[in-house]
Amino acid sequence: MRQRNLLFIMILVGMMSSVTLAISPMGPAPSPLGQGQNAVGAGVAMTRQPLEVSGPLGPATGTGGAELSDFENFIYNVSIGHGISDTTSVFAILGFADAEFGADSGSDFEGGSEFAYGVQVNRTIHDNGKDTKWGVAIQYLTGKSDDGVSTLSTYGNGWISAGPGYDLRVDWYQIQVLLGPAVQVNQDLCIYGGAVLQRIEGDLTVNGTSARAEYELEQAIELGLQCGAQINLGGNASLNIEGVITEQSWGIGAGVVVPL
Repeated sequence: MRQRNLLFIMILVGMMSSVTLAISPMGPAPSPLGQGQNAVGAGVAMTRQPLEVSGPLGPATGTGGAELSDFENFIYNVSIGHGISDTTSVFAILGFADAEFGADSGSDFEGGSEFAYGVQVNRTIHDNGKDTKWGVAIQYLTGKSDDGVSTLSTYGNGWISAGPGYDLRVDWYQIQVLLGPAVQVNQDLCIYGGAVLQRIEGDLTVNGTSARAEYELEQAIELGLQCGAQINLGGNASLNIEGVITEQSWGIGAGVVVPL
């Protein structure tokens, strides 16, 4: 139910969102801006993926691999884009992010929203001059989130332990590469998608009154698919709604880019 509600909210918020759709959705791969053209916007997105855990201490309870199976990111951002040439655009991404994951026992991690930033570059590599463009996009995004622990808790199949009064902080970054086409169906609709390479890494720090431990979080390089639609809203503004899925993760987002 929560995920369905979030998707509905994103479609509404998409009326004032951006072409760079936060941590996972990326918009069409080909460059959306011509040389010297600028654009602004704001965005929202959600992703969910498992992250492997490694660190200085062994598992305290439980069995199975050291893994946060339900790591979620929520991103809210603004972006500023510039067309370097007719085939290359760059977007600066600024916003807020939070992270959540469940506990094996005790307190779930529900981090507050903190500053996040990143950059995305789009390049057109082929244009048939009619209705289809091929392109490549590269996105880097980083953020952090923290939360306090109210009860004795374990995470990552018992690999991480924390007690009342402890603070947990997650610092993460993601790199994505997208290769694919954008097909102009008509003047109001463009369908786009392609193949995605994704890698996520991070650090989880556990701070207590007399103890401190650091753990590494990682999702190995994964290959996935992106699928989306771009809808003309009039006045050169366009709404993007899309999803990204890999073997172990997924993301959804919506957004509008408004050229200046």
